[in-house]
Amino acid sequence: MIILFGFRRRIARLGTAFLLCPYCQTPAAQVVSRVRRYFTVFFIPIIPLGGKFVVTCTMCGRGTQVSQETAESYLTSVAPTPGGVGAPVPAGQPGQPGPPGLSGPVPMAQPGHGPSALPQPEGPGHQP
Repeated sequence: MIILFGFRRRIARLGTAFLLCPYCQTPAAQVVSRVRRYFTVFFIPIIPLGGKFVVTCTMCGRGTQVSQETAESYLTSVAPTPGGVGAPVPAGQPGQPGPPGLSGPVPMAQPGHGPSALPQPEGPGHQP
């Protein structure tokens, strides 16, 4: 009987914060992730073996390991506020996908518009 076992990492993206990168010194979006390591049997994660939090710069791609408290502070600093980024948009307001009250397919072409309405080149090699 063969038993397959090993280790696997699972990465969960927790959020994004706008911070200064410690490597490239550029203010950019930093992705906050949690990396967990599992003991697996037959490719099924069974026992969690620990984890860490990583902040990855979107400009240079370098990752920095941080403590859980630091990762949580980054995430709470960008929490959505009422009326701010991430707040729900009422129907018919700017930012809402699609125009309000639109039902049915949107017409893609109108008569007199399209390739046949473009001016045709004229010259010795042109056939009408």
